[in-house]
Amino acid sequence: MSVKLSLKTIWFTFVYIIFTINLSQSYAATYTLHPIDSKASLGKLSNQPIENLSALDQFGGDDNWNSYIEADPGSKRFNGEFYFHLSGSDFDETNLRKEKIEKLDLITNTMGAGPYYQRRYFQIKNVKQGYWRTLIDNDNAPSWKWHQERFHIENDANEYIDDSGKIVIRYLSDNNYDVSNIDYIAIKATTTPVAAPQPELGNKTRYTLYPSVFHASLGTVSDQSIQELSTFDQFGSEDNWYSYIEAKPGSRKFRGEFYLYIGDANLESSDIKKIDVTTNTMGPGRSDQRRYFQIKNIKQGNWKKLFDNSEAPNWQWYKQSKSIERNANDYIDSDGRITIRYQSNNNHDVSNIDYVGITLTVGDQEETDPDNETDPGNETDPVAGEMLNIALQSSITGVQPMTGIVVWENLWNDHNVKTQPGNIQLEYFYAHYDWVVSTEGAYDWDKIETKLKAISDRGNQAIIRFRYTYPGFETTVPKYIKDMPAYTEQKGDADNGQPTWFPDWRHKALQDFHLDFYKAFSDKYKNDNRIAFLQVGFGLWSEYHIYDGLNTLGRHFPSHAFQEEFVDQLSQDLADTLHWSISIDAAYGSLSAFPATNNMKNHQFGIFDDSFMWSNHASENRPNWQFFNYSDRYKISPHGGELSYMVYPYDQQHALDHQGMYGRTYEDLSAQYHITYMIGNDQPEYKSANRIREAGMANGYKFEITAFSASDIESSVTVKNIGVAPIYYDAHPAVNGIRALDSLKGLLPGQSKTFFVEAGGKQPSLSIESDRLVQGQTIEFKANLPGS
Repeated sequence: MSVKLSLKTIWFTFVYIIFTINLSQSYAATYTLHPIDSKASLGKLSNQPIENLSALDQFGGDDNWNSYIEADPGSKRFNGEFYFHLSGSDFDETNLRKEKIEKLDLITNTMGAGPYYQRRYFQIKNVKQGYWRTLIDNDNAPSWKWHQERFHIENDANEYIDDSGKIVIRYLSDNNYDVSNIDYIAIKATTTPVAAPQPELGNKTRYTLYPSVFHASLGTVSDQSIQELSTFDQFGSEDNWYSYIEAKPGSRKFRGEFYLYIGDANLESSDIKKIDVTTNTMGPGRSDQRRYFQIKNIKQGNWKKLFDNSEAPNWQWYKQSKSIERNANDYIDSDGRITIRYQSNNNHDVSNIDYVGITLTVGDQEETDPDNETDPGNETDPVAGEMLNIALQSSITGVQPMTGIVVWENLWNDHNVKTQPGNIQLEYFYAHYDWVVSTEGAYDWDKIETKLKAISDRGNQAIIRFRYTYPGFETTVPKYIKDMPAYTEQKGDADNGQPTWFPDWRHKALQDFHLDFYKAFSDKYKNDNRIAFLQVGFGLWSEYHIYDGLNTLGRHFPSHAFQEEFVDQLSQDLADTLHWSISIDAAYGSLSAFPATNNMKNHQFGIFDDSFMWSNHASENRPNWQFFNYSDRYKISPHGGELSYMVYPYDQQHALDHQGMYGRTYEDLSAQYHITYMIGNDQPEYKSANRIREAGMANGYKFEITAFSASDIESSVTVKNIGVAPIYYDAHPAVNGIRALDSLKGLLPGQSKTFFVEAGGKQPSLSIESDRLVQGQTIEFKANLPGS
């Protein structure tokens, strides 16, 4: 092995020198990394060698035990990490460093139970920002069939590489329903452009790309490997099932997209002078079903036809090619992706795809072949038609869903702050554990359901916080635990001398109940659109502190080890579903495990501030926000809180004053901390409903449509976030009720994104739709577009 590497390196160095002299262009280099080690923190991995994960060799229902590694979730779920290192690349001697890495691609091949029975996903650790980013899940994977996925990271790729060159990928399941199998994990690391060897053909150079992803938006595709599309090997009426991919229409037709990346050829879009698209397909004749290929023009925001099956024979393999030479880089997006769409006009029958390839030409302009070259930008295409700018006028008139000032569920129900639509969108309530559980293992959610129904019937959503300890009251620990002989609660004074009972966190029954409770809650409510956010914590009000009274760690407040176990479990149970938050007070003090266990901050959760706007906010609260890296955390998890009661009633009276208090306005502080929601239950006593609405509109996301164009069958919509935070759940621009595939989720303030929708017309109707809304809620948008 060492001899082979040395020879390869010598060859690489030799051609590197030659082509640095001969080529004025620069190129990136791509290195494939495979895991060098693994560790399971929950469950276990089978004993096959880690090298098994370096070969993609399992397809369909294959079950070669010696070719993959099994992930066994054990009694709870699976949680394991795979470690990659830049020194494990093909060219170890090239001094590859994190600073050189511009792009990362994660490629996986896994098999397991379908998403209905078990959800599994891959995450990558963002070393700089201190959190795990979910890249791939099994939402679209078939049950017990091998399934390949690829995820592309371009922006800030080196944030996922530590100073030693290590990259960590985490693989998780949400339960212990069954084992799952991993055949392949690889990371392709692409460097910033450097001089590199390339084959030279006179003054031109050609590269061939093959699809990395084939995604069906209408219908389904068979389970063969995407790699089958890189080999042209079917002719006549041949029918080798393992050499092509079958495209099966849905109830109406088939539509799918191929993604090809110029990074696979180490190129930049400015290098590309010509694109040649070649396919080999088989299916019904034109009289029974029309099928066609299109390519996405990124600059114009539309699809252009390449060719169709007008001349293709019935159920015979048929090769087609088309060239694009004028403005070739208009078809390459900012991620270096070229998108080819394959579509049928009905559901008459399946069709088969043997080959899809794109040949890129770089260098000097070639002479055009008039028999083959076409400019799809100038072609009159009856499929796509001309994209026309659409006139659109719209305004944002109220608080947006899942944002704004929050009042309590049981108060102000006859006040116009609730009865007048648009003033608020969120209602808060404390929940008691003993509402739900009184006997071990039995869950009665009726009281929670009653509150959720009342809130949603008003067209609002809930923020819930369960609590054990509240000054002046007994705990809400379930009765069966309180009745245990070894369980002993203690009573002490808290919050200005109020007699208060504290749970006995020494008792394992309480610890087990807490974990089991949140697992049951997650299973029932994690996808419930009546709940916007969950708040969790321990101590007084579940705000992660005990200012006075009994405060022994491990007795009146759970141990650091248990806090860590709970946070780890909750982050798995609610991953990419219901957003949860903890108090910023968890940033300090001996009771909190967060200062002592720094990696707890790496989980994806939001934070809330229970004394927002108070006089000492900059000196007392801001360090806690900074501890949790709030300027990056808001990008993936919501920030919220409660208006201050520190100086009562002054703070409540003046928190929403137009001129502000303590030298800043509510709008200014909300923008600074990217606030999505703020509990202000006393505000109807001091401020008008219009002012509460106005303040709430300063929170969270707000969308503006900056461009809208449509043809007869499709539309292009550009959306800008003009708010102070992103939307944290999926929302999609929709035209005539047809949604864009891409989501607005995570679109940061000031950012814009263009969406393509498979619907159009002369007077298309535009909306923004989300499955996380309750009846009566609407996501509004601002627009002032004159049209063509």
